[in-house]
Amino acid sequence: MMEIGTFARSVWRTKGHDVRQIDLDNHDDSLDKEYYEMLKLKAIQLEDELIKSKNLKDQGYTTEQVKLMLKHGMTEDQIRLKAKYYLVGLRLGSYGEYVWELQKLLNALGDSIPEAGIFNLITINRLKKFQSANDLFPSGEVTENTLKALLK
Repeated sequence: MMEIGTFARSVWRTKGHDVRQIDLDNHDDSLDKEYYEMLKLKAIQLEDELIKSKNLKDQGYTTEQVKLMLKHGMTEDQIRLKAKYYLVGLRLGSYGEYVWELQKLLNALGDSIPEAGIFNLITINRLKKFQSANDLFPSGEVTENTLKALLK
């Protein structure tokens, strides 16, 4: 796509008129005007996107998160969910750093379960209690809806 200034200069040189002030009854001139307006609109949209991108970066979002928000229309909640989606599926018997992270999330909500990284009876009972309190089916397994509620 041609840059707006290059296009305006090209029309000036080849046709001898300003694309902002053309004869709209002339079909070729109308097409030039439409193309010029489209280029101008794209430049405005790009500038808006750059401003939004800078504001999001200033708020601490990563480049990848900014792309997800601007290009794919994802919300902050959707980005947080995507970033922690690996927790979905944790259940009794799971162990490791993901379970430890789940236990930290539950404790951040006011509980004090041991953060041992082992999905034991204490963890399942606390998770079921959390699910019930948030109108979720108390399966004791981390579902997508459970994770959404944990991240609020």
